[in-house]
Amino acid sequence: MRATIIAALAAVAAAAPAVTYTEIVDVYTTVWDDGSSVETPAPSPDYAQSWGNWDTPAASPTPVQAATTWAPSPAASSASNSYSGQATSPDYSTAVVQHHNAHRANHSAPDIVWDDSLAATALKIASSCVYAHDVSVDGGGFGQNIAAGAPASNISSVITDLFYNNEVGNFAGLYGEATPSNINDATAFDGWGHFTQVVWKGSTSVGCATYDCSASGLANTGSSVPPYFTVCNYKPAGNFLGEFADNVGEPLNMPSISWAST
Repeated sequence: MRATIIAALAAVAAAAPAVTYTEIVDVYTTVWDDGSSVETPAPSPDYAQSWGNWDTPAASPTPVQAATTWAPSPAASSASNSYSGQATSPDYSTAVVQHHNAHRANHSAPDIVWDDSLAATALKIASSCVYAHDVSVDGGGFGQNIAAGAPASNISSVITDLFYNNEVGNFAGLYGEATPSNINDATAFDGWGHFTQVVWKGSTSVGCATYDCSASGLANTGSSVPPYFTVCNYKPAGNFLGEFADNVGEPLNMPSISWAST
């Protein structure tokens, strides 16, 4: 049996700078060990934790709140609609796959493909408008990255800027370790867990959905977070303890890309 330890991105919730389009985004990811879902509370207003007993679930799981700033593209629209920019939009699914594979190639990982079933499950979770992990829907068995605050029109920014560019540097010095040596540090997994799931060699399929929760609000987020909920599900799941060395390759130093790259 393998358990999920759910962690939020540890980042300082900085004051909004004097630029247009700056928003606040929350992100979570999963790590697996032996069988039960665990969420760990943030130790302070500034940083979130992902450490603890890997084998024993916490008695009272508490959602973690952590925030980082995100700058959407000029094309972002406050009216951007829900799932995949309207049910499996080719633009949305293409952006998801292209941005994942650009980063996976830089770590010698094979291409990942779009999975409609994983996307449909992601939509069920995102449309709940409750910002939290759920890896049990439709039978579970998948890994998961989630984010809040970015509309469907900026799914490329979620994947490239938040999940990859924001974290890849935090994994330096950990390549080749079966279980990263700093994984029990207060902010370690929070700082690179989304990146490792994106480039995980053993993950072959992805399905994402972004839902506009404006009508009901997005639970478990602050008022400064725009009510867009993105869920990306992966099969086979990544971030298994003991398997990082085989699944997270060192970067090949290919040119970096931005949210606008295709």
